Amino acid sequence: MFLELREALESLLKIRLERGKWVDSEPEVGLLKTLEALSCFSSPAFYYEKLKLLDRKFELVKIPENVLMEDIEDILEKIKKYGYPPSPYLDSEFEEIGVEYKPGETDFTDTVSFLLTTLLDLHEYFEVVYKKECPMAKSMNEEIVNAFEWLKNNAVEENGKIYWLWGVKDKIENVPSVYFTWSAVVALAYLYQNEHSPISEAQKREIRELLEKVKKWIIESLQPDTRYPDIRLTVNYPRVEDAELGRREALFIYIANIIDWLEELQIEFDTETMVKILDTFLDIYKRREMWRFEAGDHVVLVPTRDGGIKLIEYEDRAYEYLLLTVLAYFYARVHGKKIPIDKEKIELLKEFTNFAKDKMLEERDPVIKLWKKGGFLIYQTQRAIEAMVAWLRYVQPFLGIELSMEEIVKLAVDNALDELRVVLTEKIYKNIQVLMTTQKVKWEEK
Repeated sequence: MFLELREALESLLKIRLERGKWVDSEPEVGLLKTLEALSCFSSPAFYYEKLKLLDRKFELVKIPENVLMEDIEDILEKIKKYGYPPSPYLDSEFEEIGVEYKPGETDFTDTVSFLLTTLLDLHEYFEVVYKKECPMAKSMNEEIVNAFEWLKNNAVEENGKIYWLWGVKDKIENVPSVYFTWSAVVALAYLYQNEHSPISEAQKREIRELLEKVKKWIIESLQPDTRYPDIRLTVNYPRVEDAELGRREALFIYIANIIDWLEELQIEFDTETMVKILDTFLDIYKRREMWRFEAGDHVVLVPTRDGGIKLIEYEDRAYEYLLLTVLAYFYARVHGKKIPIDKEKIELLKEFTNFAKDKMLEERDPVIKLWKKGGFLIYQTQRAIEAMVAWLRYVQPFLGIELSMEEIVKLAVDNALDELRVVLTEKIYKNIQVLMTTQKVKWEEK
């Protein structure tokens, strides 16, 4: 899996250097596409120490610093000018109905969330790859705090429950969105636990309060599936269009991933609920209903100039990649004895996880090693990379030969020495430069 991860990043970087922009088989460019591309490189930095323990040779693929700085400056400029637009993914639809991007009116929850997580990851990326703080750290932190305030101010509270819409809550119809709630939760949970987080302890308490209320919304949204009430749960989702398309199961993937992030913050769900959620996934797989996890659309309801509402479908072709992330999470919970299920279900989970992993890898373009047959899309590649990292974090540690305490200590020491060697080498070179300069001054004095 480390090989596939590196191949994808090297291929993506090559395209950026050759074309001068982050572009895929759909040639539109825009803010979200840039954020997703940078996230491909920077999100593994968040788990760098853990990944390094699994493979001592693992290193992050290095974007030339001038290229990265150019992209960061472009991102910050666009945020100042347009707010958080859904560019390029809704450009044509907005143009068709005459909607212009305006800060505070056409802000997009997905853009806010991607901006927040990507900027946080870039702090870590600079430390790991360039061994220094990002020159634009202060400006990035200002935007991180602004994004947090936006997510806080646009959370919709209803009877003690919280969810998010696709954009600014006072400008659009109040219809809860599973997808955009997921997007907001990932960003807030990330911000809460990230060591580069620029927010205060009081703001962290605000995040926890928000996410506790998201938990309540999830619990009340989960109901027994009327077809298999003793086996499966379903999402009680108010958008008729999604229910008719049979997408409740696909949206269930996002619910499960929200739970993963909440539990990272010790906002935990009861064992019975967790078992029933896992049973739902396993039963769908066992009945060969994997089509229920295929691509779909998220509904965006945009106000038009004449006072009406235009329904726009926000395409999502990466459900199955997030499914692998969710299965990897359950794999770790089950093997860590956190979710009690019988041996037959454990084997079924193992089979399902391997099936999802193999299917995800098969969907790479065989030549350029990026995701989507017949070409590639950056956002699909970004989701695939997240899935690979999740598999390495959650599943890989439970595979292979168990290490003795002596071997664990040796591995930890070896990794520490590898890291120390880099630091010492840099210090030696710096000392040499200082000594050479000093000796030159002394010689001139003589």
